[in-house]
Amino acid sequence: MKFSLSSVILISFFLVVSVQALGQVQLKQIFSDREIRSIQGNGQTYKAIVNTIDRNKRGDSYHIMGTRRILGGINALLRVKPDDNLIVFQKKLIEAIFDSAKPSSQLKSKSNFNDEYRGWISLTKGRSYLEEVPLYESYSFFYIAEFLYWLKKSGWANENSENAKWWKDKLNFLEKNGWEKWLTRSKKKYGKNYTYFLRSQTHMGSHWAGVALFLEKISDNDLIRTQAKELYTSYDMLLKRNFKVVNNSYIWNSTYDDVSGTDAIASTTRRVQDTSHGNHVVSYIIVANELGNESWNNRDITLLISTFKQTVYNSNNRSFNSYIDGLEEQKDRSRFFVGDGWVKLSRYDNDLKELFTQYSKDSDKMSVSHQEFQFNCNLIEAKSYSK
Repeated sequence: MKFSLSSVILISFFLVVSVQALGQVQLKQIFSDREIRSIQGNGQTYKAIVNTIDRNKRGDSYHIMGTRRILGGINALLRVKPDDNLIVFQKKLIEAIFDSAKPSSQLKSKSNFNDEYRGWISLTKGRSYLEEVPLYESYSFFYIAEFLYWLKKSGWANENSENAKWWKDKLNFLEKNGWEKWLTRSKKKYGKNYTYFLRSQTHMGSHWAGVALFLEKISDNDLIRTQAKELYTSYDMLLKRNFKVVNNSYIWNSTYDDVSGTDAIASTTRRVQDTSHGNHVVSYIIVANELGNESWNNRDITLLISTFKQTVYNSNNRSFNSYIDGLEEQKDRSRFFVGDGWVKLSRYDNDLKELFTQYSKDSDKMSVSHQEFQFNCNLIEAKSYSK
């Protein structure tokens, strides 16, 4: 497989970051000085990536949520070009997150769970300050679970005893302090297992449903596998009830239309899905389809591609509309975010590949929305697919 210069630069960028952030990974001198200089000159993104490990050691769940973009981007690169340096960086990033967790009874939390499950509170004022928030955790858990799945599927987890121990320890943490924690708390508060997972909106449920897809594949715990299937099956049903075919495209509300028979929370408002949070719904469906979930197939992917082309993308100014029905043009450029799920659709459509390639050249829009890294990594992976 051949990589374009921009792809090589982006991949090498993260090898360089691995060295600078960890201070212990040796990078082979296979890239030119000009390429390295161009990588190091990548301003805000470069600095943010380098500082991410140290920032996650603070245990701020709001920042951990934002780490999703880096975790997801690295996963995409690993599927294209497995590299030990990228694996090391991803491991250190996850270790920083997990090691910063504390028992709820020791957190200065307004949530008053006061149990022994480990977790985090938001240290960012105005963002559920000092509370334990299942949504914030689930953003990154989605891609941590995906990474664990990839490590097992690739054979890395069983290469030696050290790898096996690391993998098992991290899976145990996710199962105990992610899955079991919020299921137990949901049962205690709502009398239902999955309310904290599903909540009242599609993007909220997408993260935990994605975790469930991976846990069913990698967990040795029969109970967790059963629960995982129950959750994503329930989420699939909620999405199917929401999805409407309009002009050969999917249009759906961000709040659940019908929560009967599920643990989701009913909402009195009906809002069309915003494009930015729609990213996460699309990411879930792509993973579900590729993992063989029978609820989703290539027709669903085709309808989502049509949604993006017909109503999300604004061809007049080469930008994106705020909502997936295309009725409101995005005014705030900081919310031009399509780099998580939408760009992954270009794996299956060459026209989308070209569209996203052209958009990636608009550095102003890309930097304002803070999506350069994940966007470009997903685009690299998409270009590695043979249509």
